[in-house]
Amino acid sequence: MRALKPRSSCACPCRAWEVEGFEQRFGNLHLFTTCRTYLRAVLFASGDWAGADRELQAALGIGASAEPAVCAEAAARLAELRLAQGRLEEAERLLEGFEDFETSSVVLVALAAARGDHAGARRIAFRRANDLDGEDAARLGSYRPGLAACLEEGALWELLAQVCQAQERDKACQLLAELASRTGCEQLQARALRAVGRVSADLGSLERARSLFSRLCLPLEAARTRLAVAGLLAGDDAVSEARAALAAFETLGAARDDDQAAARLRELGVTAARGGPMALGKLTQRELEVLDPLGEGLSNRELAERLFLSRRTVERHVRNVLFKLGLRNRADAAAYVVRHGAKSRSTS
Repeated sequence: MRALKPRSSCACPCRAWEVEGFEQRFGNLHLFTTCRTYLRAVLFASGDWAGADRELQAALGIGASAEPAVCAEAAARLAELRLAQGRLEEAERLLEGFEDFETSSVVLVALAAARGDHAGARRIAFRRANDLDGEDAARLGSYRPGLAACLEEGALWELLAQVCQAQERDKACQLLAELASRTGCEQLQARALRAVGRVSADLGSLERARSLFSRLCLPLEAARTRLAVAGLLAGDDAVSEARAALAAFETLGAARDDDQAAARLRELGVTAARGGPMALGKLTQRELEVLDPLGEGLSNRELAERLFLSRRTVERHVRNVLFKLGLRNRADAAAYVVRHGAKSRSTS
């Protein structure tokens, strides 16, 4: 994974766990927090989100006394993970107090875009873009090792290409392509191809981007690109790509992205049953309580009696359960419960 490999001799993410002993002996909170944060980048990008979460929680817990900029980056990276999981409110809370740090810019832009606030996303992105104007590659990101700051800058240009007007989109794509060329980073090259593919509806660029992301073992970005490909195709080809993207998002736990994949499948006239246990995480506690007896074949009246709820409330919960899990009817719900169950989630 060339794009994620730091070139600095310090803070190597592959050896972050060795830093615990060093920190305990010498009390170097900066090194501990930085290494944990960069290890998270590798784990998140490669699909180990549980590991990424663990490392960032450790970084934030131990590094609370480190420099604010170091803590801000750890908070921003955990917010990025929460955003990918569809937990927008948590992501927003993590960034409170760190909004003015450069490392928070990309996730703040992504948060605004996720809420449909393209004007706000554009405003935040341009504020950071103005900061970057005139800076040379050696200064970008100050203390941050390797290509970390350049990857962040590339993500910023790609987001701008999605939320801006036509002329600005073209400029963002151009800046991203120049950054990819200057650094020789394949992940940035893939981002540049994807940005152009989305802006120009160029299937060839998207296919090349997907291939690059897959070869770099970046499953989230590969699946997002596959979904963009599905947006340009029709018929069985589009269904195949959207289903593959949905499966990847479910495996990762990317709730926001799997909603988009399911929506694309619905546009194509296909019911997108959420195949894995991850989908249970989208249900509220009450909806989980409804799912098990629903799977037993109980009617709404019987559900209302068992759960001491009104029939109207039960009807609403049943509709929500079927929608969130992408199920067509109560028979599908029964089959889903047999395959995956809900008792362990509803009682946890």
